[in-house]
Amino acid sequence: MKKILAALAACAALSAQAQYRFEQLAPASSDQVGWAQQIRASGSIQNLVTLFNRIIVIPKEVPIVVRSCGAANAYYRPSGPEIVLCYELFLQTEANLQRAALYGMTRDQLAKAIHAEMAFVLLHEIGHHLIDEFQLPVLGREEDAADQIASFVLLTTGGDQILARSLSFFANRRADAFEIFLRGSEQYGAQHGLPEQRLANQVCWGLGKNPQLFAQAAITVKLPQSRVVRCRGEFERMDRDIRSLLGDRFRPTALARSSAPSLKPAPSPEGLSHPGFTSVPARTPPAGGLSHPGFRSPPSNAPGQRGASAPASENQVHSEATADSGRTGQFSLPASMRGNWALATQHQCMNCHAETTPSIGPSFKAIAERYRGRDVSEVVSRRVIEGSVGEWGTMPAPRSEAPAEDVMPLVRWILNM
Repeated sequence: MKKILAALAACAALSAQAQYRFEQLAPASSDQVGWAQQIRASGSIQNLVTLFNRIIVIPKEVPIVVRSCGAANAYYRPSGPEIVLCYELFLQTEANLQRAALYGMTRDQLAKAIHAEMAFVLLHEIGHHLIDEFQLPVLGREEDAADQIASFVLLTTGGDQILARSLSFFANRRADAFEIFLRGSEQYGAQHGLPEQRLANQVCWGLGKNPQLFAQAAITVKLPQSRVVRCRGEFERMDRDIRSLLGDRFRPTALARSSAPSLKPAPSPEGLSHPGFTSVPARTPPAGGLSHPGFRSPPSNAPGQRGASAPASENQVHSEATADSGRTGQFSLPASMRGNWALATQHQCMNCHAETTPSIGPSFKAIAERYRGRDVSEVVSRRVIEGSVGEWGTMPAPRSEAPAEDVMPLVRWILNM
């Protein structure tokens, strides 16, 4: 009898420890201190972890760690296992949302949006963990399945508003013409779907569950009517399939029986306490503008901001840095530069522009002279200099033909068209 009681006690102790455990490490740089203090003081991430532990049952403890990573990222590492949220991602998200604030978002909307985005990102990584831990079958890309799990949890536990506010995460990461030009065909084979596709999926699933809340978002992202009529069926199928796969590991009714924080966002106070937001004034949306926060484009000459990928590791197999980088301004490339061949020819042919000017555009040297000394995105320039390392397809790497001092003016010219 004693052995049985001891075994039961051991099982109970093991069960009590089998949950997600929040950890926060000290930031590695001074620009991350503000967010480190905000996360610790607000308890926002820790509250989310507490809530997830009440609705998701896992067999062993998994730490959820907030720390410096060297890149704007979030990932699930199977060998730990552990889930990591990077301070750099909070900073990048803040910058993206601050740009959106200049076009109608108030500081209160910023606060709600940034916490909603991080809730979705964290649930996405938890989705990767559940797929790995329980060997859930996945047809298609695992990244899409993780998005489905995150959206499903929010939509079935009263988090509809959080999902709606998290739409800005992908809305502010949509590629512009120059980014598409840089990525080339590589973007279509990446492990993540395009931000535009992931955004449309979120809107559709939300529309299927709560059409009143997501109707404006569907209009804003121009969700085709042929997709709109299928959204209810998509959500119902997703709801049925995920419940079937998770079984009793998913307990949404536990929220009603507990005193855990709810996924329904409480009204936030006027303004933000985080110092990074104090410089952003509350503004009235421009007349005729879109009412849904997070979808307004920055000005056409807004500087680009692409997040660097985290250091490659066999353990970091589910990373959000690859395809979900920062956003650049919307503009159209001149016809003379709509193709890798055009830029390649600029690098290879420095003195033959008499023949190619009609199809290529102004001479490379003239561009360099005209825009000498202007600011330029170092990230974009570096990618141009590095050449065809997975980003340029068959375009030859221009290391020998185009030194940095020539590449940067060309990039400036493209960014200022």
